Amino acid sequence: MDIGYKELIDAIITKQVSILGETIALKKAGKVEGIILNDLGKVASIHGDGKIVLEKLLKEYASLTGEATILFSKEAIAPLIKENSSLILPEELKL
Repeated sequence: MDIGYKELIDAIITKQVSILGETIALKKAGKVEGIILNDLGKVASIHGDGKIVLEKLLKEYASLTGEATILFSKEAIAPLIKENSSLILPEELKL
């Protein structure tokens, strides 16, 4: 499976659902320009530059959980990054 920004964003949203609850986490993700969620709350697609969309998602969650957002996000994406280390990550997510 090719790992791309869509999978990273989905992993971060899934992690935030476990922390914030489904309603809040999906509402925040839905506010991010470039992220399209399906009816199950999974990322159906992303539009635009994946790195920029990922940065916007981090900012949206950071408005609630601050620096913890970065720690939780790194944890969520670590296994995926091992599969595709060629993705360009925002500085705060570099492992």
